[in-house]
Amino acid sequence: MGLVKKIIKSIGLTFASLAIFHSCYKEGIKKVIKDCSENSQKIKTTEQLEERVKDIRKDLNVGKETNIYAEFHEGYNNASILSRPYIDSQGFIRVEEGYLIQLNKEKANECSLKHEMDHIVNKHLIGKLKIKNPLIKELVYWYRYEPQAVAYGAFNLKL
Repeated sequence: MGLVKKIIKSIGLTFASLAIFHSCYKEGIKKVIKDCSENSQKIKTTEQLEERVKDIRKDLNVGKETNIYAEFHEGYNNASILSRPYIDSQGFIRVEEGYLIQLNKEKANECSLKHEMDHIVNKHLIGKLKIKNPLIKELVYWYRYEPQAVAYGAFNLKL
């Protein structure tokens, strides 16, 4: 019985260590994002936002076939898939496909915009992940997708 207890204890300590590492890692990533956002050029007007989206599109080589819209809102920064119905010139209902970036109006900055655009360009949207297991989805997001977006948003590195 002593050997089984030791094995269970070491497995428990391993998982606890991994959980602590993951928590510290996430906090480190969040700190880089926070520091970048605080020291980045602020975006105050819709015109500035639209101009920066155009500039970043060029930098990321985003084709015209990819619709990316950006707007201010009251919540947190977010990038999402957009499917907007509209009526065309002949009166037919069409659906416009694309992506929507929402930046907090009070905190909007270039770092956050670049970060969210990198998620879109590299198809990092969590809703598009076909992974069913929530633990695996969390790990893919934090260890693959988020570092790549942070690298571009904070350091202009395209990974």
